[in-house]
Amino acid sequence: MTSDTLAVALVVGMVLPATLFPLLYATRPWYRSLLGRALMTKAIGLALLVDLSVAHYFGLLGNNGITRLVVYALVFLGLWQQFLALCLIIWRAGREDK
Repeated sequence: MTSDTLAVALVVGMVLPATLFPLLYATRPWYRSLLGRALMTKAIGLALLVDLSVAHYFGLLGNNGITRLVVYALVFLGLWQQFLALCLIIWRAGREDK
């Protein structure tokens, strides 16, 4: 098995958990917290990234630069939103300890 074949197998293996996580998480009250909203943003972006990568690999999707930029932007925003939310939570906890 080549490294390219293994990489494709790994990405295909990501489809189910990456796609189902935001769908299942949507049934919970994720919107009530800053960290929950950040996690949902990142999860949707990652699901789209994985799903569109697999669709592109199997020839089901053309090379659409706008779609790729939107998905990357969503992942970018989700990662930064999650990081900053966690920093805010840690900062608030530190202030409460004083």
